[in-house]
Amino acid sequence: NLKDTNVIEEELEHLRNREQQLEIEAHAIELLYDLTHFYRDKAIESLTEPIQKMVTGDLKRLLGAKYNIKFDEGLKPVSVEVPSWKMEASIDDLSFGTEEQIWYLFRLALGTLLSSEERQLVVLDDPLVNTDPARLHRALQILEDAANKLQLIVVTCDVDKYNWLPNANFIPLEK
Repeated sequence: NLKDTNVIEEELEHLRNREQQLEIEAHAIELLYDLTHFYRDKAIESLTEPIQKMVTGDLKRLLGAKYNIKFDEGLKPVSVEVPSWKMEASIDDLSFGTEEQIWYLFRLALGTLLSSEERQLVVLDDPLVNTDPARLHRALQILEDAANKLQLIVVTCDVDKYNWLPNANFIPLEK
């Protein structure tokens, strides 16, 4: 029976060592989680104001009136404020075209900020499909200006919308 007791004690010691190892790993994962969230929050904090300024400026170019974009804690556009009227509207309450245009401007602004050291690629999937003709020309001018800072790929079924862009390269995907 002494042999059995020794085996049990060795197994118990092995399990205690394994428990300590798992506790160390759990603390390491918790630290990694906390660091990831800390740096994510700092990145969002540093990007929010510049993106807000860029989107607000481009939205004024697009719509012709001054609107302020508000973001949630995750840098997602959530509302539009009309300062002159002291009114605010949720993004979800806007027309689908206007909501789409805000996201379009947001992606261009984010790409531009992330391209400070070198031009980054931004892929847009038919970003102006619901843009009315009155806004289309201004939206394309914003796209052309962004192309000076970004590598842009616009995937679209409606190539005619983009025909007036002088520096665009059109690549048909049909066989």
